[in-house]
Amino acid sequence: MTKIEKHDFIELSKDIIPLILQGDVIESLQKIPDNSVSVVVTFPPYWNLRDYECNRSRKSFREIF
Repeated sequence: MTKIEKHDFIELSKDIIPLILQGDVIESLQKIPDNSVSVVVTFPPYWNLRDYECNRSRKSFREIF
């Protein structure tokens, strides 16, 4: 596995088609064939339970990631 450095980009093969799903996780997962997923990016709703401000500047968030 290749280590990805900060600010590196990954070149996708032309035969890979990105897919974005939005919906109920249980229903969506049932539609995806086994062993067909390489990467999953999630952003669950926190219903205002998570404080995204955290008194941090925009620069400090960039430094984290």
